[in-house]
Amino acid sequence: MYLDAQQVVHCQATDRDVGPCAVKHHFPSPIVSWIEDLSSFGNVSFTPDSEYVDEQARASVGQSSTSSNLHDMQISVRLTEEFVELAKENTSNNLETCGILGASFRDGTYFVTMLIIPKQEGTAHSCQAVNEEEIHAVLSEQSLYPAGWIHTHPSQTCFLSSIDLHTQYSYQVIFFR
Repeated sequence: MYLDAQQVVHCQATDRDVGPCAVKHHFPSPIVSWIEDLSSFGNVSFTPDSEYVDEQARASVGQSSTSSNLHDMQISVRLTEEFVELAKENTSNNLETCGILGASFRDGTYFVTMLIIPKQEGTAHSCQAVNEEEIHAVLSEQSLYPAGWIHTHPSQTCFLSSIDLHTQYSYQVIFFR
């Protein structure tokens, strides 16, 4: 399946009680982005077990890794729910959907505040963003870092495949300080 279009749609949530704007999906589908206001983040912080993360990183790339490079990252529940909703149609058709996560960096913490659903190609077991320069233009416009990606496994359980680990590692090596 190939999703494509000519325009970029931005949705901004400015208050915790205000939902994201409605996004109509037309085929071919446009690149879609959804932004969560940073003020909606509470004081909850989820920090991974650094030993586990380090071991996974070492095992996936065969290189050493140190926990001194780890930073807290906060991701809004609403943002993940929005992704699940946007991916629902593809998931029901057994097609993977991917999204790019945009984050700001403040006080030693990355705050994921943007979800971009890019133009993409998807199958039951893979998805690939196309026209990636559009993704970078959207992130640059909002002064955000590409924090990583999110995607579905419509016919499998939730897990990180070796490809997922390598893809995320690439984001971390290239973009994080």
